Amino acid sequence: MSNNQVNTVKLLSTRTKQFTRMIEESMQLNELSIRVAEIQTEDQEALQSIKLNTIMTVFSVVSLLFMPPVVTGGLFGMNVRVPG
Repeated sequence: MSNNQVNTVKLLSTRTKQFTRMIEESMQLNELSIRVAEIQTEDQEALQSIKLNTIMTVFSVVSLLFMPPVVTGGLFGMNVRVPG
């Protein structure tokens, strides 16, 4: 092989190594971005869960406040004699 051919082979070898390293780094970045997206999804689900728990607590308190009048109205709304 001539000197020019040897230089060409060395250059191609160097370029191939650089390209391989770039591919590996891009795959690592891809995996990292996927993990970041998963973490964001988990955080969003946790926030939605907290909001839902707050709303359910409010509904529970409201239903407890309305329960005595509803029971009282139900008892006195029946067509039966009330003792007393």
